[in-house]
Amino acid sequence: ARGEFTQLEGRVYADWNREVHIVDSEPVDPEWTRYASIDFGTRNPCCVLVAAVDPRDDTIVILEEHYKSEWTLAMHADAMREMFERTGTPEVIISLAKDHDMPTIKARKEIRAGISAVAERLAPDANGRPHLVVHSNCRNLIREIEGYVWDSRRSKADQPDRPLKKDDHAMDCLRYLCRYLSQSSFAVG
Repeated sequence: ARGEFTQLEGRVYADWNREVHIVDSEPVDPEWTRYASIDFGTRNPCCVLVAAVDPRDDTIVILEEHYKSEWTLAMHADAMREMFERTGTPEVIISLAKDHDMPTIKARKEIRAGISAVAERLAPDANGRPHLVVHSNCRNLIREIEGYVWDSRRSKADQPDRPLKKDDHAMDCLRYLCRYLSQSSFAVG
């Protein structure tokens, strides 16, 4: 799609389609609930995704990303506060160290369940619409989702049901968010 050589066989999210899942970076209704998901890293990138959920059809819209390595926690906290202010995300739902005065919600990190939660949102519904879209400014998330493949370094019989652990910081963040929201709606509904 971008003129780059890539291995498409074994993609984790086979339903991902740039034409369907990437939308223009435009403001969304300020009344939509905002969420932030974090995959901490120091040497590896720390990734933060800010999302809004459209209450009409439960579509997650990924609004913005923060993706930096080699930063201190204080530097990430400052960048996140700026991002949350721009996107209207209240800090009370953010998972971050207690010394930065941001209460936390522990991520559900089950890989298979998280992948299923993301895949269910990416799959088109009866009207042909997905329930997960990404703003075009989230370049690292888009790059990672397109390169997210199953680990196939062993023989077929020995292959784990796990993705390749490489360039997956935004993918972890997305899994945590979708898993949290699927658990929340399951508990309510």
